[in-house]
Amino acid sequence: MFISFMIFAGWAYVFIGVGIIVKNPSLVAIGSAVALFWIGPFTPLIPIVLIVAFLIQRYIFRDRSNDEALKTAIIKFKQQGFRSDKELPKYYYRKVKYSRIHQYKNLYKKQALRGNYVYK
Repeated sequence: MFISFMIFAGWAYVFIGVGIIVKNPSLVAIGSAVALFWIGPFTPLIPIVLIVAFLIQRYIFRDRSNDEALKTAIIKFKQQGFRSDKELPKYYYRKVKYSRIHQYKNLYKKQALRGNYVYK
């Protein structure tokens, strides 16, 4: 994890530290720009670091000790997505299936295909 983090963002913090010690504003500016980029919204630093860490562990260090745990995590993610079990109650799907709005879904679709405006 440390090696993977240093590849993507760690060197920027090293630049900031060395730039402050040596009093070089260009190192501080470059390091700050990269650090601010990775701190910004919608930048996938943590998933990228985790994926590269797994790849480094598997192909560079030739360690395959986490194969089973990784397979179960991928299967669980495919089944659930980003939701946890606690987010949605178990009766939610049945409630949506039998709700009044969803009961007329096919009727609305047919009317809309005919060109009629549909009030929902």
